[in-house]
Amino acid sequence: MRDFPWFNFFDLKIIKTSSVSGGFISKAYKVELEDGRTYFLKTGQGRENFEKEAKGLQYLSPYFKTPEVYGVFEDCLILTFEEKHSAQKDSYKKFGTQLAKMHKNSQKHRGLPGLEFDNTIGASPQLNVNDCFHWPDFFWHFRLKPQFEWAQKRSFSFSESVLKMVKEKNYLLLERVEESCTSLIHGDLWGGNHAFNINGDPWLFDPACYFGHREAEIAMMKLFAGFPSEQFMAYEKEYPLVEGHKERLPLYQLYHIFNHVNLFGGSYYQQAKKLINCLESS
Repeated sequence: MRDFPWFNFFDLKIIKTSSVSGGFISKAYKVELEDGRTYFLKTGQGRENFEKEAKGLQYLSPYFKTPEVYGVFEDCLILTFEEKHSAQKDSYKKFGTQLAKMHKNSQKHRGLPGLEFDNTIGASPQLNVNDCFHWPDFFWHFRLKPQFEWAQKRSFSFSESVLKMVKEKNYLLLERVEESCTSLIHGDLWGGNHAFNINGDPWLFDPACYFGHREAEIAMMKLFAGFPSEQFMAYEKEYPLVEGHKERLPLYQLYHIFNHVNLFGGSYYQQAKKLINCLESS
């Protein structure tokens, strides 16, 4: 039986602990207490990062079911535990509609890109605090350029001419989007960061939240699969994407692929090159 001193504040005995999937950064456990309550416990990221994760969940909670935060400690985040269930007949349609409503309804809360605190995406820093008024400036200076520079420091070779081309494409493609375009986005919405409860309702976790263009969210969702076409159809029915979104997709995806280059290297380096070639020929 593992000893989790963080549960002293419950003043209850731990009956059982078991390891569960918590991603490649954290160690995660299901913890059962003597009164029958069950919690999800994460360790391994430090208090500051867990505090930011908790804030991200608070941002999402008006729009989606999210784990409730019960405590943030020195190197521990305690959340409600909920069993994952299979999607039901209309679960993904419901998911797509809810996501569209989140993107649409959250625009009125903040007009500028970014967030009042920096956070992480995977194990990488994600820079949100900024003085940018325009989305193209933000996406270049606080998304693509830092990842590009980190890749160079890790000896992944991208020439200065590539950097110049990507920058030009960033401004050429993103100047076309609507100016007041910032919505709350999950930020790291791939198949592993969502689930369904027993009623088939979607819930989200492991956020990398910020206010940005909603197409950046859609691009991430389409990058690593995990979402069926019916979800995107439901999204578009509720909140149609605007002209040019397909052309902007590789640019938004490049941010996440650069991040995976920096985290994992390997085949992601080749995938980054393919996206760069796609941008160059567009």
